[in-house]
Amino acid sequence: MNMQTHITNGQTLPISEPAQGQPDHEWALLTAIYRYRAEWNDYLARSLVDDAAPDLSKASYSVLRTWMTPATNWHEAEQALKLAFEEQEAGDSPLIEPMLKAVIDWMQNERSRERFAVVTNDEPSDELVRIGKLIAEHRQTLLLWSDVGPFADESDKRFDPAMVPVVELLDKREAELLQALINEPVSSIEAIQAKGAHLAAMHERSSLSYEAAFAFVASFRNPNVRIAR
Repeated sequence: MNMQTHITNGQTLPISEPAQGQPDHEWALLTAIYRYRAEWNDYLARSLVDDAAPDLSKASYSVLRTWMTPATNWHEAEQALKLAFEEQEAGDSPLIEPMLKAVIDWMQNERSRERFAVVTNDEPSDELVRIGKLIAEHRQTLLLWSDVGPFADESDKRFDPAMVPVVELLDKREAELLQALINEPVSSIEAIQAKGAHLAAMHERSSLSYEAAFAFVASFRNPNVRIAR
């Protein structure tokens, strides 16, 4: 197997090249992204001194343009998202949609894996299922926001201007989901426990104001739950 390398964040990462005849879709997404960047940058450098320099990035570009599967981990999702914004900065690009879709599909898969579940002899109530889905989506969005936040912080050495709008979108989405949770009343003990546990987790992360926390608890509608005022 032929090997190339790509340097990122000070590390040299191997880029495996598929064996001859191996179909493009068997490439890992991260491999395709790193290959495309490396080959495109090489082409740009060569074209400065040779107008006839061959563009060797066409194969990896084709793989990314027709990509149809989710990212498989956080690192792939991060790089796909960064590539989408890089392409957007350069202008309208066929790579933007498949890269964003790979990220969104990955997020949905993660949400499904971490979906709230309650072990019970009975089927969970509609209320519990509804609250569980809201909690899972808010938790995933909050964690993703926490992970990518440093990339939008100018004081952080990892600052990347392309990530600023991404973090802003996540920040807005997290606020919307939190408000949806606050606005969703719960009456069953199970749903109150689920919502209360999520409230405690957010409090532990210091990611919730007093006003929001009180409104959160005020949504409990079980007559056996009393709120001190």
